[in-house]
Amino acid sequence: MRYPFQEPTRAGLDVRADGRHCNTLIGDFVVHQIAYGPAGEIAHFFATFTQRCDGAGPALSGDVMFHADTGTAVLAAFVDADVRSDAARLVWAVQPNQLVGIERRTSQGSWGEVARTLADGQGRVVYDDRDVVPGGRYGYRLMILDAGAAVPLAEHWIDVPLRASFALGRPSPNPTQGEVGVSFELPDARHARVELIDVAGRRVLDLEVGSLGAGVHRVTLPLSARVPAGIYSIRLVRDGRSLVTPVCVTR
Repeated sequence: MRYPFQEPTRAGLDVRADGRHCNTLIGDFVVHQIAYGPAGEIAHFFATFTQRCDGAGPALSGDVMFHADTGTAVLAAFVDADVRSDAARLVWAVQPNQLVGIERRTSQGSWGEVARTLADGQGRVVYDDRDVVPGGRYGYRLMILDAGAAVPLAEHWIDVPLRASFALGRPSPNPTQGEVGVSFELPDARHARVELIDVAGRRVLDLEVGSLGAGVHRVTLPLSARVPAGIYSIRLVRDGRSLVTPVCVTR
């Protein structure tokens, strides 16, 4: 969402020249490489992005680079994380069937390998960590294992909540031509709904999800041909509270 006006659980993006900002925007970006200096400043950075201004018109796409090591930056990219009070799931993208090691550290500890695996045929690496403590902070990074060398890439840090919360993740894929998945977290099994809302405020789809109980969940919304192209909102509703995230449907 547009930086700095994104919700606390959203990533922020605002790419512009010297003209006006977009009033609203949707898009996505992938950080391929990031490293920090001794004072916490960014020393190396490489990201790719796509941004749509005011939910319409052609997309602006490009790269943002700052002292980037372009020879290794594209080898791995952190994709997503679902974090709850008792577990965390992290996802990276690498070359298909690439052998990788996964390292973890606490804020006070040192890096240590916790898993070694092959990426799937689409280059997806998934790691489920159930050895987390509520309120803890953990770092993860991939080690690309190739010809005896181990190259650390795609570092990411998470903060584990003290208890289950009420949160809504980003839809994926976005934009979409068909079904769209959305992750969310519930504190308990009380009644809750995931809704798809059009620009006129009409409810297009409605799915009861409270019965899934406390924790992080993911559901898929089937966007049939009867759902026309346009900008929609995915809304999570519970006890009079609601969280909203945009999704773009193309045909």
